[in-house]
Amino acid sequence: MSLSSRPLSSSPADRALLVGRTDVLSGLSRRLGHGANLLVHGRAGAGVTTLLNQLAPDATVVVRDTTDILDLLSRIGGIRPRPDDVPEVLAEEVLAGHDHPVVVVHDPPADLVPAFAGLRDTWWNHGLRWVIGIRDRDMPVWTQRPIDTFFDPVALTELPDDVAHDLLDRRADRLDQADARMLRTAIPDLIAATDRLPGSLVRAGRAALSADDPTGWAHDAAAAITKAATLGDTHALTLRTLTAIGPSSASDADLQDRVGVTRGRLAQVLGDLADADLVTASRDGLRLLYQPHHHGSPTWTSTT
Repeated sequence: MSLSSRPLSSSPADRALLVGRTDVLSGLSRRLGHGANLLVHGRAGAGVTTLLNQLAPDATVVVRDTTDILDLLSRIGGIRPRPDDVPEVLAEEVLAGHDHPVVVVHDPPADLVPAFAGLRDTWWNHGLRWVIGIRDRDMPVWTQRPIDTFFDPVALTELPDDVAHDLLDRRADRLDQADARMLRTAIPDLIAATDRLPGSLVRAGRAALSADDPTGWAHDAAAAITKAATLGDTHALTLRTLTAIGPSSASDADLQDRVGVTRGRLAQVLGDLADADLVTASRDGLRLLYQPHHHGSPTWTSTT
């Protein structure tokens, strides 16, 4: 078997791989029971979709498509839906018979926020509970007035070292003996080389196992972070992020969001890392893509 970075489902097999978020999941359920509406957010790889998938079996409605959201808005709030493309999956009778219906929404488009905000009082009066999962970069849109008082934000952050270790150790149980042994040997270095988000840890583990020398790759990745830290905290964070997500350019919004700097500053940092022989750059059209320069590095597939 291989390491997969797909979001975990609510199946028993996938639930066995869920670590570091069980307390968060229990907290979400309690807050929903007390009438809260939740805005679950995190960086790419933080596990927002995985967490929402765990809530889905107990939800009345799970929304994954823009037209589904429009349909729900139209049926409950009276907004006119798009003509000819409204599905029937969210008919009002779906909500009937539920004292506290829960609607789980995966990554809604930001342009729906004004319509949603305009119906804030309707949602409260109807008794719906909302759980919306978004990226950190969309937080300013979903916390603007007047919708800011509607949601309780729930941030998914990096995992503690011991939990990150447990996550990779459980994944190793699904591998053949040779790969499991190599992954377990590399775990401390993989933790040191990444931002300790679930998706980042899994992708880095897969990259290490794809290298000619997995243990050497992980060791060099961790050593590179130590060297990058002598250039500055932003340099170390940038290299950690590249180790997690693969080739990226200074213009990539996801990389800018993760590191928390402007394009100009990011370009400078990437240039410094290249001068220090910590990243390599290759041209992709008009963009320069940077990736970590680790021992036996495999060819990355970008996940941004």
